[in-house]
Amino acid sequence: MKKTLLLGMLLLCCIPALAEDAQLVIEKAKAGDVEAMIRLGSMYYGGGERLNQDPAKAAVWFRKAAMLGNVQGQLNLGMLYEKGKGVPRNHTLAVKWYRKAADQGDRDAQYRLAGIYENGPKVVKSASKAAEWYAKAAEQNHPLAQYKLATLYEAGTGVLKDEKRAAGLYRMAADQNSPEAQHRLGVMYEQGRAVPKDEKEALRLYSKSMESYYPKGEWAYYRLLQRLNISEEELANF
Repeated sequence: MKKTLLLGMLLLCCIPALAEDAQLVIEKAKAGDVEAMIRLGSMYYGGGERLNQDPAKAAVWFRKAAMLGNVQGQLNLGMLYEKGKGVPRNHTLAVKWYRKAADQGDRDAQYRLAGIYENGPKVVKSASKAAEWYAKAAEQNHPLAQYKLATLYEAGTGVLKDEKRAAGLYRMAADQNSPEAQHRLGVMYEQGRAVPKDEKEALRLYSKSMESYYPKGEWAYYRLLQRLNISEEELANF
C-alpha cells in the first residue's frame, strides 16, 4: 500500500528506511531506484545513527525522484520549499511541485497546494484556487480538506456562501474524528444554522472534540452546560 511521506510537522526518520543498511540504500539510489531515492532523502532529512541529518542532501534526492515523476518526491520537495528546509524558502516552487503531485491525484499534495493558495504570500494567494484544490482532496475523503473547504463555504471565501454545504462538509470531517469540524458543526447545531437547532447534539459534538483535547470544544461544552444550567450528571435526562 502506498505510503505518503509527509514532512511538515512530522519527522521523516520514522519510516522503515532506517532499518536498512544506509550504504545499501545509497547504492540503490545511485543506481536509479526511485524508492531508494525517497528513502535516502528521508534518512538525510531525519538523521540518526546511520546518516547525519542534512536537509540539503534530502532535497537533492527528493528532487531526483521528483524529476522522474515520483509523487512522493514531488510532495516532499514541495514541502521543503514551503518550509525552507534544505533549500531557500520559495512558495512559487512549492506550488510547482505540489501541483505536479496533485495532478497525479495525491490528496495530500492537493491539500497542501490549497493551503498555500489560502494562506501563502500574495504572489501565490488565491481563495478560489484554494477552494478548488480543497474540493479535490475532500472528494478523496481527506478530513482536513473537508474541514477547510467547509470554513470557506461558511464564510463565503473563494466560493458562494453556502452554510448547508458547509454543514455537510463539517459532518464528513467530524465523522473522521476531526475535532475542529466537530466543534464547528456543534456551533451550527447550537445556533440552528443550516441544521435544526439541537443543543443535545451540540453537546455531543463538543464532547467528541474534547476527546482530542481540542480547547475550543472544551470551552464550548462547558459554556453550553452553564447556559443550560445543567450538570454533566444530568445530561442523561437532558
